[in-house]
Amino acid sequence: MPTSAIAFDFFPASDNTLLVRFPGAASSDVNERVLGLWWQLQQRKQEYAILNLHPAYETLLIRFDPFTRSHAEIERVVRRAAEMGLAPVHERKLHLVPVCYGGEFGPDLAEVARLVQLTPEQVIKIHSAHSIACTFLASLLDSRTSAAWTIASRFRD
Repeated sequence: MPTSAIAFDFFPASDNTLLVRFPGAASSDVNERVLGLWWQLQQRKQEYAILNLHPAYETLLIRFDPFTRSHAEIERVVRRAAEMGLAPVHERKLHLVPVCYGGEFGPDLAEVARLVQLTPEQVIKIHSAHSIACTFLASLLDSRTSAAWTIASRFRD
């Protein structure tokens, strides 16, 4: 991908970390760019004095050696990596996660159904009909609200 197609926001997160954010609406395309940049930098960590890379959904946190690199130098490294092209990341691991609906293991099923104005059976049918790509998992909400929001935002159009 040419640099003109890729925009970045840079935020010094500490004296030895730089947060790279891909602006725009969160999407699988943005996540692919994050993973492409992660892969590109991962190949040359030692050369760039990068100690660790922490990819998230739309950001990449870069921890570097502050005795050999500055924030500005790491920013230039990121821009050069983008100019070389961010290769798509094809390695994916498939994890099968058993799911129990209702009862002891899913006590919030009725509440989730009520919140999204569906029957419990409809919620189960929708949830179990799709493979879900989990690229980063975190929530500030409790699990019931988060589950209801996810179902409502992904499947109610």
